[in-house]
This record gives sequence, C-alpha cells and structure tokens, in this order.
Amino acid sequence: MKWVLIQGNGNYSIGTFDGTEFKEETARYACDIGPTFYATQTWGNTDTGDGRRIQAAWMRDSTFPEMPFNQQVSFPCELTLRSTAFADPKSYFHRYARLSDEEATETATSIWNRINLVNLRENILPTRQRADLILKKSENHQIEEVALRRL
Repeated sequence: MKWVLIQGNGNYSIGTFDGTEFKEETARYACDIGPTFYATQTWGNTDTGDGRRIQAAWMRDSTFPEMPFNQQVSFPCELTLRSTAFADPKSYFHRYARLSDEEATETATSIWNRINLVNLRENILPTRQRADLILKKSENHQIEEVALRRL
C-alpha cells in the first residue's frame, strides 16, 4: 500500500508507512503553484462515505484589488493521484493523465506564467501603491524585505 504525505505548504510525496516511519519513494511535488498556498488541511471519511480526500489551504500574502482583505481560504478540492483522477476519457483533465511528472510540472508552470503571472502583473501589482504593508519573499517563502507605509 502506498501513502501520500502532504506537508503544510501543500508539497506532497508518495511512499510507504509502517505505522511508525514514512519512507519517501518520490520527490516532493507541489499541489499548487505560487507563493500563497499555506497551512494545508485535508479531510477524509466524510458523511458521504465515498472515500474522497478533500483539501483546503490558507492563501496568504496576496492582494485582491478592490477587496478589503489580503488573505483567504482556497476552494476545497478533491485530492486524487493523476492515474485515477483523470481516467475518464470524457473529462477535460484527461489529457493531463498521461503527462510525466516533468511534463506536468512544465504544464503547470506554463499555466502559471500565461495566466496567473499575467494577472499579478496587470491587476495586482498596479494596486501596490494602495497597500499599507508589502512583504517581499524569496522562492522558499522567507521574508526578504518589509515595506510599511507611514499612516
């Protein structure tokens, strides 16, 4: 039996678990692309009895133009491995089932660059001057710089 270990930042790996020790058999993969995914929580054995595993995470350090908040909870999503999640040929996502891990990472990065990064540059960054506090973070989410506007 294989187990999936999900870390608080949404990274996961697949391996074996003997009741005491988890042994990773894969690299750690990201469940989400971008710097905001944090404090991942999952639930299983819900009242539906269908065996689904549901995940939600805190999305921190974001700017949402014209909104009075800068953080939010992600939409809940069902977690499944690609080999089972996209098996239905009628599914929009079926095309992703055959991607290697490297191709899946490249595809997700491409989507981030074509859609999310464009939104960041065109919609979020232009509103930066309205922010009272700006945190600049490194790729590993460590805060590198803090800018506080005088009030």
